[in-house]
Amino acid sequence: MKKITRIFPLLMICFLFIGMNSVDAQTGKKKRPKKRPEKTETVEETKTSTKKEKTDDYFDESGGFKHKLWFGGGLNLGFNGNQNLSIFQGGLSPMVGYKIFDKLSIGPRVGFNYSYIKLFQQGRNYVVEPISVNGGVFTRYKFLNMLFAHVEYERFSEESIDPNNDGFIELDQDGEIYTERIGSNNFYVGLGYTNGGLLAYEISLLYNVLEPENSLQTPFSIRAGFTYKF
Repeated sequence: MKKITRIFPLLMICFLFIGMNSVDAQTGKKKRPKKRPEKTETVEETKTSTKKEKTDDYFDESGGFKHKLWFGGGLNLGFNGNQNLSIFQGGLSPMVGYKIFDKLSIGPRVGFNYSYIKLFQQGRNYVVEPISVNGGVFTRYKFLNMLFAHVEYERFSEESIDPNNDGFIELDQDGEIYTERIGSNNFYVGLGYTNGGLLAYEISLLYNVLEPENSLQTPFSIRAGFTYKF
């Protein structure tokens, strides 16, 4: 009995020693770092990336057909008159140009024109406001980075106050200025100025070589407007 009593404390010390070594061994193990999940692109990031690629592609001047296009809008002004007649003309003319190479362009152009005509005859003022439309093609050559030559063929449909081109204005049965819609061909040549840049303004002076000599319309036309990427 005395031997068991003596051995029991020794056994308790051994078990305690073994348990402490086991705890130290478990505590000393290194934990493996958790693997971070791979970052995935969100839907919004994908859309933004795609939109940026399209924008970069559009402004890449080494691209195809669309990168050679430029756009413009013109304001047409014309004045003519004498002691008894005054004519004011104005209109809008959008156009699109295609650069064959950097300085030479071709393209279509359309227009809408308004005229205010005032005639003083036999002590009375007569006023008429005809409207005309037109469409044509042009060629431009840019030089000196600021000047350009402009040549244009145009088909013009106008409400004319002088359909016979005889230089006379007639009155209808109601005592108003007689007008008649007719078609005509115009061929303009002239020079223009632009301040350059991506968005620029321009002004040009053109002469219609097909304008009849006895016509009441002026052969000169002043155009002003803006261009984008010209």
